[in-house]
Amino acid sequence: MKLVFLIEGAKGVQQHANSDFSQVKDQQPELYFLSELAKLNNCDFFDPIVSMDVQHITYAFSKFPPTQHERVAHVILDFFRSKTPLDIIILKLFILPAYQNYMKEKGIRLMPAWLTTMQQSDNEAIAAQKTKMMKSLYSEKYSSPEAGYQKETALILAWFNKTSNSLSLSALQQYLAEHPEITHVVGLIGLSHLSFADSLGKVFDAPFSKIVTMEKDNRSVNITLYGGVHGNLSAYQMLASYVNKLHGLKLPVLQQNQTELSADMQSLLQHAQPTLAYQFERLNINETPQQAQIQEENSELRKKSSLG
Repeated sequence: MKLVFLIEGAKGVQQHANSDFSQVKDQQPELYFLSELAKLNNCDFFDPIVSMDVQHITYAFSKFPPTQHERVAHVILDFFRSKTPLDIIILKLFILPAYQNYMKEKGIRLMPAWLTTMQQSDNEAIAAQKTKMMKSLYSEKYSSPEAGYQKETALILAWFNKTSNSLSLSALQQYLAEHPEITHVVGLIGLSHLSFADSLGKVFDAPFSKIVTMEKDNRSVNITLYGGVHGNLSAYQMLASYVNKLHGLKLPVLQQNQTELSADMQSLLQHAQPTLAYQFERLNINETPQQAQIQEENSELRKKSSLG
């Protein structure tokens, strides 16, 4: 058996923080602790998730007509603004490199005027540019340019989510094809991506998590995914409990304030973990004493439930 971890966000740390996960410990502690868990147990990890990164944005520019590129850029800036108030950072890290990739792919030499203006602007000037664009695109079609922008922004974000899942699925399939020794993938991803691998096999759902069993070419791979919110440790703690109990992995130590969960999350942990373990029992992949112990506990739990 070979287990690897899927960590959404790992690519960003590798590209922008020189693979130093301690740099994101405060903002995204779940990434730091899962990377430590992998290191502690000598497990590999990878990040197939393509979501609002340079690859994804390049793909968007290639699919939307050039007349819509400025609109797409503003939607991306709006998406990131809650995370960083400086639009110029998002321009330099994502939008500009993506557009340069697009220009190279299409053989375009001259950068569009809207992007040249945008990269020379501050937040206030970018906001004014956005207002001008909204009036130009939406004044005739909608009574309110702002309402029209918001309506079509929702459609663009839905497109980003759909294509993110399809691109991520392709990346996962490629990784598994390149590593035939892998039998188990355990992943920590955003909730919006929780279903991205559903098409690979049988799906078993549990609260904020799921198992996908892939059977292909005499090979069986179990993909267990936990969906959470960036910057929150709840999904990581569910994942850590799972790999500790079913696979016997060692866990990094959390500080006291990092181990405290809300009453709602404590309830979810109590119910989600037995659900996943029971699904493994149904799948008949009892490989370790830890799994047998979980199954025994679940059997007692189901007996009590039936009596209650």
